Amino acid sequence: MLDSEPLDRITGRRAEPDEPEEQLAGQLAEVRARGANSLSPNVVSVWAELEPLRSKLVGLVDRGWLRKRPDAGLHVNVALARVP
Repeated sequence: MLDSEPLDRITGRRAEPDEPEEQLAGQLAEVRARGANSLSPNVVSVWAELEPLRSKLVGLVDRGWLRKRPDAGLHVNVALARVP
């Protein structure tokens, strides 16, 4: 038969959160309280700079010059991309 003392200690330790868990829970609650308005200006500015580049790539994909690969890369269609 198993001794119940180790089992009681294990379940007791799992029942009480440790210090890092409490700290992470507090940080998560703080971030959720701020909501979506907590994006830093740096993140917004980088996002704004990347959006025009993304739209240009999407345009090339729509024209058939680029093809999206399964590994999230892009393949150039050389036959269409050549300049006469």
